[in-house]
Amino acid sequence: MIILEIMMLVGVVALGLYASVSDCLYGIIKNKIILAFLTYAVLLNAIYYGFFVSDIICDYALNNAIVWCMVLALYFSDTWAGGDCKMCIAVAMLYPARYYCSINGQNSTLFMIVMLAFFIGYLYLVIDAIICLLSHKITVTKKYLANSLIRFFTSYLTALIYITGISLLLQALLPEGYAPNPALLIFVYMCIAWLVSSKKIFRNKYIWGGVLIIDIVLCFVFRVIPISTDYRLYLIIAVLLLLQIIIRLRNYRTVLASDIQPGMILSTASSITLMQAKVNCISEMSKENLGNRLTPEQAEMIRTWGTRYNVNLTIVRKIPFAGFIFLGTIIYFVIWSVLK
Repeated sequence: MIILEIMMLVGVVALGLYASVSDCLYGIIKNKIILAFLTYAVLLNAIYYGFFVSDIICDYALNNAIVWCMVLALYFSDTWAGGDCKMCIAVAMLYPARYYCSINGQNSTLFMIVMLAFFIGYLYLVIDAIICLLSHKITVTKKYLANSLIRFFTSYLTALIYITGISLLLQALLPEGYAPNPALLIFVYMCIAWLVSSKKIFRNKYIWGGVLIIDIVLCFVFRVIPISTDYRLYLIIAVLLLLQIIIRLRNYRTVLASDIQPGMILSTASSITLMQAKVNCISEMSKENLGNRLTPEQAEMIRTWGTRYNVNLTIVRKIPFAGFIFLGTIIYFVIWSVLK
């Protein structure tokens, strides 16, 4: 059994190192490599949970289900790329269930890898932006600051409307006396705040207005006032939204059109430039999310155009989340080592 666990952990390390390096250098994680590790995980799991630790297979299934749901949410919200999501799923499948952290008697804690990766990535972006501000590589205008503060307050209030709705729905759906994992709940609330700030659709007055009406109705039905007494929740959401103001300063970088590569995401302004130049592969404005990544054909056409015109294009910076996922896994393992 120990040998199988060592083989699993070696697989986690090998996948983490490969994905981190490949993501940083080339911006991609090859599907065939992920598939090889998934196959490796399935074979080891069949032996490990089939013959040695069948009593904790439910823990394994529950933890993987939670991680899969979180990863799919991050993928469909255009937060993580497909390669990062598949890598995280492979890591979750490889990680041995006997090494799950137990916090307050709960073993469903593997989601902390996703949470840690998210936090580390955020911290990386904030530190990078602050360094650039201090070194005067970027500047903050009064207009940007004013617009950002307005956006902060509107996003904060809107996020609270959605969070209230989720809290009331959980109260209605969960069995009486069942308390969800507090760390998981805070992470969900933070994701909601991030989505509200990042995605314009969630700030549509008709959508949040409808959610507000539902909140009011549910308050009367359950006879509760949906105000949390935990000040930390409000503080965390406020800090999260304020940090986004800093992070947006470093959302972009400039490259020569002749150096454009597949997978890059054009800024809105650059996509308009290419449309005006009648580069046929670009037919609509970029929304600056993962759904607007350039295909190999598009990148080739832009490079061909770029060789004729010495033009710089602005692209959305690629965040190397694979490395953050690997680092989050290491931190999770260290936490288990301390708590065991």
